[in-house]
Amino acid sequence: MEIRVREATAGDVPLLKELIDEMSVFERLPISITEDALLRDGFHGVPKYRALLAFNKKEPAGYAFVYDCYSSFDGKGVYLEDLYVRPAFRGKNAAIALLRAVARTALENDCFGIVLNILRWNTPSYKFFARAGAAILDDRQVLRISRDRLDLLTRS
Repeated sequence: MEIRVREATAGDVPLLKELIDEMSVFERLPISITEDALLRDGFHGVPKYRALLAFNKKEPAGYAFVYDCYSSFDGKGVYLEDLYVRPAFRGKNAAIALLRAVARTALENDCFGIVLNILRWNTPSYKFFARAGAAILDDRQVLRISRDRLDLLTRS
């Protein structure tokens, strides 16, 4: 099986949305993103994200979803929001091909590294990233202030 990775284009938005929907089911998380938002935010004006698509011949195998991040201590980095591989392609080098493509992007842009988070229950993903050299930052905890709380926060 030969996995090929390429940057997503505006024409790939329906496929990207389909893959994101699949990942949301796999991760048991709700989803609210629309094709219109993906198109607007990724392919008009200053892109807010980049997506990489993996294929086996012409069959979509998975995607990686990244955006720039910045550390006051380290400078610019790449945040890996998603790395998803369809079940039929797991264990067949699609995930490592996507991660290598993200790593090349980080190196080409002189980044300090790749930042990501993994759901606690997702042991296979943790093992995959640990084999690639990812380390848990024990001194940090990921927090999130969701949209429904932003209005309350701004009224304080």
